[in-house]
Amino acid sequence: MSRGTARLRTTAAAAACVVALATLTAACGDDGDGGTGPAATDGASGRDTAEKDPGADAGGDGGEGGTVPKELRFTATTLDGSGFDGASLAGESAVFWFWAPWCTVCAAEAPHVKEAAEEYGEDVTFVGVPGKGGTADMEKFVSAHQLDGFQHAVDADGTVWSRFGVAAQPALAFVDKTGKVEVVPGTMSADQLSQRVAELAGP
Repeated sequence: MSRGTARLRTTAAAAACVVALATLTAACGDDGDGGTGPAATDGASGRDTAEKDPGADAGGDGGEGGTVPKELRFTATTLDGSGFDGASLAGESAVFWFWAPWCTVCAAEAPHVKEAAEEYGEDVTFVGVPGKGGTADMEKFVSAHQLDGFQHAVDADGTVWSRFGVAAQPALAFVDKTGKVEVVPGTMSADQLSQRVAELAGP
């Protein structure tokens, strides 16, 4: 072998080593922190999934084994001082009655709500949602109209009313087992309320 040929082969081998080393270094950089390789992409996707609220886009869909309707995603304190979690009613039939202690229309509707709660209470959960007043006045209202047969979740800042889209009292919200929510503003007659609750109580 001539000296020229040997020198040529040595130069080619060195060049190949340089190319291989550069390729290996670039590949390691892609999978490192802040890189753009598959490892970095998978890590970002995992964080997004973990941080996302699983019920954020649930809308009105809920029910047994499903997500909680957005209207039921609240917590409150009842008039007797207990904690109340709206999400606990997901998958159940429920009636929310929005009232204020000084509301004469609410006072006129109270006997209808009381009667419906007593008749269908085993199949439908009733929850009063008093607002726009002081706790002491709310307690007097409940006592005067004998409404202590079901819970009353105090909505001091209007958060729950707003979540259901209620702007004025009285109003009723009917939630069925699938998570569908229907809000009826204004008052309902005894017959109208009884019929609507009977539908909720059905199979």
